[in-house]
Order: sequence, then structure tokens, then C-alpha cells
Amino acid sequence: MVTFGGDNDAPMPDLFPARLRGPSFGPAKAEATAARMLTVIPREFRGCAVLAEAEPRLSFPASDVVAVAARIFAGTVRRVTIHGVAGDGKTTAAALMVGELGRLVAAHYAGNERDPFGRTLSFWDFALAWCSAHELATDADEQQPGEGATELARRMRSSPIAVVDDIGNEKGRFPGSNMVPAGILQTRFDAALVTVTTTGLASAELQKNYGVGVKRRLSDAEDPLSAFIPAESRKTGAK
Repeated sequence: MVTFGGDNDAPMPDLFPARLRGPSFGPAKAEATAARMLTVIPREFRGCAVLAEAEPRLSFPASDVVAVAARIFAGTVRRVTIHGVAGDGKTTAAALMVGELGRLVAAHYAGNERDPFGRTLSFWDFALAWCSAHELATDADEQQPGEGATELARRMRSSPIAVVDDIGNEKGRFPGSNMVPAGILQTRFDAALVTVTTTGLASAELQKNYGVGVKRRLSDAEDPLSAFIPAESRKTGAK
């Protein structure tokens, strides 16, 4: 069952940084934004943005995923950790969460530019990036010394919403490359950007691999801005 850190039922109008705010939505932008959010999901999981497709592949209630998406949209959750072993449906859950968030954007803004929580938002506030930890590490492998962050890493650090999939499965050639995903997470956490992370690592393994800061942000049940979705009883066919 999903656990929400602290008491975060009240909407938080300052979910998105003021520097990213722009003109309000119009119907065309709302529909385009919702559609664009789906395109960042890996192709093999894109169908899982739909509840009927995702639910058979999940080892935890799809209703938990839907509830977290609603809280992201409302502004009461900024950090989400989806935990489970291989086959539990972590990536499927992240895809469904993105799909639900897109549907909320379309439903609330396509026919009405007024934000239901009184915020001043633009389509940019829902710009979304998605990358696996393995891709981030192998991308860093290709960087030459002194070149700085790659374009992919910069995008993952700054996007208003991001999914970092499968932390703990980096497998880069160099130790420094394998720390890039954790560094991106820490940057995003410090900036209070909406971040969805999936991992198969237990709390102790997170601390050993990435340090206490990342471990705390990914597993601190007292954090009022966080939500945690653990795998429950396994279901045949979950992926």
C-alpha cells in the first residue's frame, strides 16, 4: 500500500518554481502537453500509460499509482519512490503515473484555463523527461574529461518533472559514471522538482551505494513531500 510522508493533504500552490511560470494554458496546449508527456515513456511501456494495460502487470494496487499521480498534480507530492524487485512492475507503474498525470492536465485545462488550485502555470510546468539509470551512466561513460555534463544529464537535472528508472542498475564502465544518476537525483531534490524514482535496492543498499542524502530522500517516510509505493504480493505476469 502506498505511504505518503507526513501530512500532505493540503494543496501546495508553490509546486513549480516561479522562474518556470509563463502564460496560462489554452485548450490546444493542454491537449498537446498531455500527448507530449506520453512520448517520453519508453516505447515498450507506452501502452502501460492506460490503466487497463498496466494493472495486470503490477504487483501493487493500480489505485495507489493513480492516487500518487493526483497528488503530484495537486502539488502535495514532489518525490515518489517505487520499490520492488525485477518483475514487480516498477517501470509499468511509472508509465501509468505519467499517463494519469497527462489525463489530469488534459481534463483540467483543455476546457478551462483556470487552475483548480489557483496556481499560475504554463505547459512548460508539465514538461517531462524520462531516462533509466543505466542510460545515464553509459551516457556519462562517453564524456571526455573537462566536458561537463552531457545534454541528457542537463535535461534530466532541470526538467520540471522527471522519471529516473531503475536506480541501482547503472552498470557504467567507470565508478564516476555510476554516480551520475544519484547526482541528478540530489540536484532535483534540492531544487524541489517533481521526481519519480524506481529502484530494486533496499534502504541499506541505497545508503551504501549513494550515501545517506540520497537514501534519506528515497526512503524517508517522514518527508511530507514524498510518496512510497512498495511491491506487495507478486502477480503472475508483472513486469
